[in-house]
Amino acid sequence: MPMWRLSSSRRAVVIPRFGGPEVLQIRSNVQIPDLEPHHVLVRARAVSINPLDTRMRAGYGRSIFGPLLPLILGRDVSGEVAAVGASVRSLNVGQDVFGALHPTAARGTYADYAILNEEQLTPKPPSVSHVEASAIPFAALTAWRALKSTARIAEGQRLLVLGGGGAVGLSAIQLAAAAGCHVATTCGGRSVNRVLEAGAEQAIDYTAEDIELAIKGQFDAVLDTIGVQETERVGINFLRRGGHYMTLQGEAASLSDRYGLLFGLPAATSILLKKQLQYRYSHGIDYSWTYMRADSEGLDEIRRLMEAGRLKVPVDKTFSISQVKEAHEAKDKKLIPGSLPDLFREGHSVVVEGFIRPHNEVSKDECASNGKKFADKAMELGCYFSATEVLAKHDEKYMPQEVAAAIQRNKAKIEADNVLGGMTKVEAESKEEDNAVKS
Repeated sequence: MPMWRLSSSRRAVVIPRFGGPEVLQIRSNVQIPDLEPHHVLVRARAVSINPLDTRMRAGYGRSIFGPLLPLILGRDVSGEVAAVGASVRSLNVGQDVFGALHPTAARGTYADYAILNEEQLTPKPPSVSHVEASAIPFAALTAWRALKSTARIAEGQRLLVLGGGGAVGLSAIQLAAAAGCHVATTCGGRSVNRVLEAGAEQAIDYTAEDIELAIKGQFDAVLDTIGVQETERVGINFLRRGGHYMTLQGEAASLSDRYGLLFGLPAATSILLKKQLQYRYSHGIDYSWTYMRADSEGLDEIRRLMEAGRLKVPVDKTFSISQVKEAHEAKDKKLIPGSLPDLFREGHSVVVEGFIRPHNEVSKDECASNGKKFADKAMELGCYFSATEVLAKHDEKYMPQEVAAAIQRNKAKIEADNVLGGMTKVEAESKEEDNAVKS
């Protein structure tokens, strides 16, 4: 039996295909499905744009989401309960709530009305605005699962957050500090004051310090929000025996996109098991890929900390729903270094990955052309290139020869300058801006 609802249709932002911000479409008559017993219909007052949204739009997870097109993007939401399913007991119509969908949800929150399960929502503290609340749940639940469910951090333990300036990193710092842990973190210079205010006892500016010399002591847990080869190496080496290394950059989705679900998921599982065994025997530590998962216990703790003013994620800018393309463009400019002129500075390493990996709507020739233009401009300004082995191996068919040659010519310089294993300063700073742009 269908449950009661306010309307049979809603306005929503959908993507009919993968690509750049231009594929986003605002549709005014998207059907609202019948509510199942455990469903809650939320009148959205604010939703956030996080990196998963822009990556999904560009084709990340296409092996999962491709057959489900058109998609409604969006994970986070804050709003008021418009209707509830028959079995919902903890929430009432008219109540202000916030929460987040699972990463694989195809029916997202970029809509006037969003549908979530009861356990994916919790009452919004009156002292927190809808805009502020919408920035928190997906990132905080990602951090909560890593720290509380996987590592099971306890009072007095030491946590190292690699990349603490973004939403997940900031959430992890605040959750750990609230639990009585001692927190150290790496971040860009712009984020040092922010992470210290969040509760970190040591903030290491990786643009100005050698992090391996600056980090003091060993840790019970490491949360790596950057997830490249060098940060993994650093994180593993600073763990005590019996510690936990957790990275946000698992390979299940990327390998499934590359090889299909049938071969990609087993390949990812094999890689994960191999690393778990390797690090268990070589270092005596646990290794995990960590992902967000809705958890009512986690949401309750997040809500209590928000209410007490101990968990916040800063909001850089807000956009109206009619400006969703502009919002994604603003987000992309932070995620694709080099598209903003002031990101070119002499001596900085420059990422070419964003310019040579194609979306569905871009031909290989166009990608190569963009990469060449980017390479020429960077070389003219005295920059040098970095790229991980994965980038060089997987994307060389899209890479113009000039860019590939520049990478090889500068490999020794990269290693000598101790750039983070292919993760450049510009790229790392860009990743730390996640979840900050609002819609």
